[in-house]
Amino acid sequence: MNIANNINTKKEDVEKYLIKEGSFETTKEYSIIVDFKEESITGACFRNGFLDYLIDTKKCIELLENLIKYHTPKRDFSYILKKYTL
Repeated sequence: MNIANNINTKKEDVEKYLIKEGSFETTKEYSIIVDFKEESITGACFRNGFLDYLIDTKKCIELLENLIKYHTPKRDFSYILKKYTL
């Protein structure tokens, strides 16, 4: 019996976006998670592979809107963005 399969039975419905910003020496990596089940957006900033700080929802939305200008996301999350921008 594989016990590990029984530990986390909640199905997650999220997409994770990794966005790099800056130059070679001062690169920031933003990790933004769009949770479709909870209809929430959260994010964090990493430097040199380590967590630097959590970013607020406003910054997450700004980064996602910029991402949408240049790339097509796999799933539409515009209704979640509208929820925060009202």
